[in-house]
Amino acid sequence: MKKISVMLLFITFLILGCQNNDTKDENWGSKHLIRSGDIIDIIIKNKEANRTLSPTELQDFMKIIHDGVYETGQLDIGPADNVVEIAMKNGGTKKLSLWMNESEDLFVDHDDNGHYKLLLDEDERNTLIEILR
Repeated sequence: MKKISVMLLFITFLILGCQNNDTKDENWGSKHLIRSGDIIDIIIKNKEANRTLSPTELQDFMKIIHDGVYETGQLDIGPADNVVEIAMKNGGTKKLSLWMNESEDLFVDHDDNGHYKLLLDEDERNTLIEILR
């Protein structure tokens, strides 16, 4: 009986230890389970002014950032083009910083240690640029 218990314990450790803990394919939406219905308001803060997103823009914005791919490491670039504050119905807030660049579109969730890369097609990128104006 003791051998069986030790063997089961060993198998349990083996199975748990062999799980894929690599987060490079993890996207923002799976890491932060926020639905559009959980949000009261999204405020875009840029160098010129602050503005609140319309309901359609809010849906589009959430759909676009949902697929941002997590990458480890801190960014070593200039100040963000835009800061986004998401106010939630539960009273919480989430703050994101976005960089729109011809070579890469990135954002940082201030609650995470890494950053997210946006893999956008041309239409999604144009939509995001319009939202951030």
